[in-house]
Amino acid sequence: MSDADTTQQAQIQYDTKHVYFYLPRISEDESDVPDNIDLGAILRLGGYCELEEKANEVAEDTEHYYPEKHIEDEGGVASEDVYQKAAGPSPQSSHGILLACDGRMLVKAGEKYYMQTGDQNIDVEGDYELETTGKIDMSAEGTVKIESGTNQSITLDAGSETGTIYIQGKEQQTKILGHSYELITENSYEVVHANRYEFFAGGKVEMVTGGCLEMNLAAICSISLSAALEMNLLINIEIATIEASYKKIEFDIAEMKVVVPATKAEITELETHITALGTRVSDVQADVAPLQTKTSEIEVAARELKTDLGEFKMSTTNAMVAMSNMIVNM
Repeated sequence: MSDADTTQQAQIQYDTKHVYFYLPRISEDESDVPDNIDLGAILRLGGYCELEEKANEVAEDTEHYYPEKHIEDEGGVASEDVYQKAAGPSPQSSHGILLACDGRMLVKAGEKYYMQTGDQNIDVEGDYELETTGKIDMSAEGTVKIESGTNQSITLDAGSETGTIYIQGKEQQTKILGHSYELITENSYEVVHANRYEFFAGGKVEMVTGGCLEMNLAAICSISLSAALEMNLLINIEIATIEASYKKIEFDIAEMKVVVPATKAEITELETHITALGTRVSDVQADVAPLQTKTSEIEVAARELKTDLGEFKMSTTNAMVAMSNMIVNM
């Protein structure tokens, strides 16, 4: 069937509330006869026309004339509001434009393209591409929602990984029901001007291959309700002004341990009670002004003993001394 055989219908009736241009659909079967309802293309100005009213009797024809969202909003294919409100909310006074076809619709503006509307619905049953050589500004006074299909991803790419992504807002909530991976190849900075709370329901592993500096300008409280293990495989240095600790049970195992409490000690008064003492001294020099010693029992085993006494007084109630070789110079 050629274009010359196509039934073309144009109705321009100025005493009606509409004007339309209609082309019926060309069937691939040449034996089919156009019924003046099947849509090839239509342009209607004003209110709805009789073609729309007839197409409403067949669900398939209705879907050819109108977008699915309009059909859904007006009650479905069986509703008369689908064609009666196709021009607007009032069938008697609303004037609209219907443009539909079974092929392609091409719109090109060489300079600018303006469109202003109330509510807008765009239903793309396929791929949707938006490309511009300039910038894109999107703003909304209400909420903005971006949602992909099930198991489909959303990608934000700034300049093919050369630009910057800015996120600004009063609050931010992130919900990841699965794995989360973050890769940072340069310095990372985070500044928090408030309290921060973290809760880990599982384990936590941190590894730092470079230097680590942590400074706390306030008090620190650390509580471990289970066992704790701290390992320093090389050097551990701790500097504290005041240190207090309470330990119920302590195990201290060290291959080498050096403890230096102080390099100089001054004692005004010292009282010591020793039940059993074992001491091994290599070289000791002591300068004692007055010394008083009360010993219940003392046993001394000395290989060599040298004593230089200026004045020596000894009072003994019961003494037993056994000396094999002793020289005393007094």
